[in-house]
Amino acid sequence: MRELTRSVRLFFKQADKLLFLLALAASLAGLLLVRSATLSYGTDRYTLVQGIALALGIAVYFIFSLTDLEYISGLWRWAFFTNLLLIASLLLFGVGGAETGNNSWLRFSLFGISTGIQPGEVAKVIFIVTFARHIAETEDATGEIWNVVKLLLHFALPAGLLLFVSGDYGMVLAFVFIFLCMAFTGGMPFRYFLLLFGAAAAASPLIWTYALKDYHRERILVLLNPEMDPLGAGYHAIQSKTALGAGQMLGRGLFQGPQTQYGHLPAKHTDFIFSVAGEELGFVGCLLIMLLLTALIARIIHVGLRSQNRLSSLVCNGVAAMLIFQTFENIGMCIGLTPVIGVTLPFISYGGSSLLVCFAALGLVSSVRRHTMMKQAQHRSLY
Repeated sequence: MRELTRSVRLFFKQADKLLFLLALAASLAGLLLVRSATLSYGTDRYTLVQGIALALGIAVYFIFSLTDLEYISGLWRWAFFTNLLLIASLLLFGVGGAETGNNSWLRFSLFGISTGIQPGEVAKVIFIVTFARHIAETEDATGEIWNVVKLLLHFALPAGLLLFVSGDYGMVLAFVFIFLCMAFTGGMPFRYFLLLFGAAAAASPLIWTYALKDYHRERILVLLNPEMDPLGAGYHAIQSKTALGAGQMLGRGLFQGPQTQYGHLPAKHTDFIFSVAGEELGFVGCLLIMLLLTALIARIIHVGLRSQNRLSSLVCNGVAAMLIFQTFENIGMCIGLTPVIGVTLPFISYGGSSLLVCFAALGLVSSVRRHTMMKQAQHRSLY
């Protein structure tokens, strides 16, 4: 019993408590905003599901904090193909296209509550771990052309398959951003980035004409002029900015926002939860949310910088990149600076899959810190 107590105390000493507390604070703020956003629906279902997801997320955080990153990443080839199978499952069982245009959900019933998961969310974390190990194994040969090709395939296969089976451009763009950040910090020479950006620029007319659907092009065009289609493609952006502007400095009060409570704001508990915060909590509330998420991302980067090896650092960079993209893209959608592509705000938006995946990713970061502290303690004991 004494040994067990000692082990538990040591674990909580080494686990990243600051990281956990920041995530918990953001999640509780999100739960409150989800409650307000769904109050007009006349059901507690959304609050209940988000609360259950938060409880499970906390458990997942501590479970992943106990993992040995070196060991699980050593299985990266198996994990890579498992990831492809997970994404491919959307071909047979994926739903959601009728509501969102993205066939990106696996739906099921849990305790009588209809729920589901997004394989793309889980795939992002698996990609971060496998890609980090792949880069780490190349050591100083990252710049060799054959290794660059293999790294590109490591990214392109899951991202391309996800785009093909689900049509979820928002999720694919998250993969792109994670890949670029990890490849850059992993040591890929700058000339290859210039080639990639040049190829993307050259292909952009073809992508615009043949790859994007009409509603994708409309969402991009309304960024310049939302009023060009105020009841169609521009509706979300107009209502979002109206809600944000109505909150002014201190907001209309929780549960008191007219745009939110009278149903004028679309996707108010998911994509536009930040607009709910702006209307009901004002500029101050939005600023606090941004500071929480910024502190969370800064903590992840700090852990990565202090880690003992390349693998751990790359995993932290990947997790930070995932959260940076989602935060900037979601807030950008709400204020009219980026296209509406269905990206949730980490820890704040409604979504069990997103919340669980975010806590799992933070658990990996906590594992990095725990093993760093263990190695530092062993080093000190030698002297």
